[in-house]
Amino acid sequence: MQTYRNFVGLVDRQLLAILVLSLLATWVCRQYGILAELPTSLIGTAVVFPIVFSIHAAYRRREEALEALAAIQGDASTVLLAGRYWPVQPQPEVEREIVRTLGELLRAIRSYLHEEGRRAADRQKVHAAYAEVQAALRGLRAGGVASAEMSRVQHSMRMIHVHFEKLANVARYSTPLSLRAYSKVFLNGFPLLFAPNFALLAQDHGAGIGYGIAAVYSLVLGGLDNVQDRLEDPFDRDGLDDVDFDLHERQQLVLDHATAE
Repeated sequence: MQTYRNFVGLVDRQLLAILVLSLLATWVCRQYGILAELPTSLIGTAVVFPIVFSIHAAYRRREEALEALAAIQGDASTVLLAGRYWPVQPQPEVEREIVRTLGELLRAIRSYLHEEGRRAADRQKVHAAYAEVQAALRGLRAGGVASAEMSRVQHSMRMIHVHFEKLANVARYSTPLSLRAYSKVFLNGFPLLFAPNFALLAQDHGAGIGYGIAAVYSLVLGGLDNVQDRLEDPFDRDGLDDVDFDLHERQQLVLDHATAE
């Protein structure tokens, strides 16, 4: 049942419009005797191969985003636990400041990635939050944290910044625009271009067969187009496969678990 609902979620207004136009074009071809047997292998060569390549590229970008998020989570957890356990003398105020500023940094990263257009102002908030965490980490010195350990914390902070830039690149740069435009035009156009073929099938095998195959072609090709659209931006919160960015909540779980131990 869930699979069926997920499939229905791929059906949007554009797909329905292509479906209706395909059926209408098939009806027009039947009415005016525009019948032709077109090579179906053309669909595989001109449409399916490019869209499969495009979907693969979009999925790979999603996997890169997940790897970067996992790295941010690991480095942020290192910084949080360092603030709690590394000082020789307990520094509760410093620990609270690290938790607060790091939470602000993770929320700023999430806001930037989820914001449509990825505005420069939101990016600046990420850099400002990053600077606040760095300022809070200076308090670890007063707690007796050694220089070597401080270097490890700074390395974790540097990697958080590096992986944020990777996420920003994934969000900012899509799959090749020329390939995307090519795929979209032919995916949406082929059900119309093949209307004479569907009309011929309707004449030879019955109207139900002709219109049914026209509908199936429209659903298959339009569905592939929608799959690629949903994978294109893993942070736009539009699609079943979007990345769930909840790092701040996960850091709180890390702290809770450490406290319970």
